[in-house]
Amino acid sequence: MRRLLILPLIIMISSSCKKSSESAKPVVLDDATYKGTFQRKLDTYGNISNVQLNFSSGKFSGTSDQGKYPGICNGTFSIKGDSIEFMNACVWTAEFDWSLILGGSFAVKQNGNDLRLSRKYMNGKYEDVYLLTKQ
Repeated sequence: MRRLLILPLIIMISSSCKKSSESAKPVVLDDATYKGTFQRKLDTYGNISNVQLNFSSGKFSGTSDQGKYPGICNGTFSIKGDSIEFMNACVWTAEFDWSLILGGSFAVKQNGNDLRLSRKYMNGKYEDVYLLTKQ
């Protein structure tokens, strides 16, 4: 009798695992321009700048409406699973916070034409967030 009760439970658990892994779609960035905002959050507060990122054949470039907030120039990128790695190719001067440079690893979430890039640091105290829409 116990076996009859356990079997349906095992089937339900295994089928729910298959559904969640099947629904996960890989991130694919088309060669396109994405526009949106950047915010460095400290407990949900932070200045917001308007940004533009251009992706083309594994390369990126971009701009911000606020000087070096964030520091966007150009370089290459690669996507692995749910993260994107930026390798910035520009030379930067020393008068600003280099953690604002678009470089390193970000978590990436894609929903249709919307893209969210984020990374936390300083034990989660700060979070950099790019909210972008494909143009």
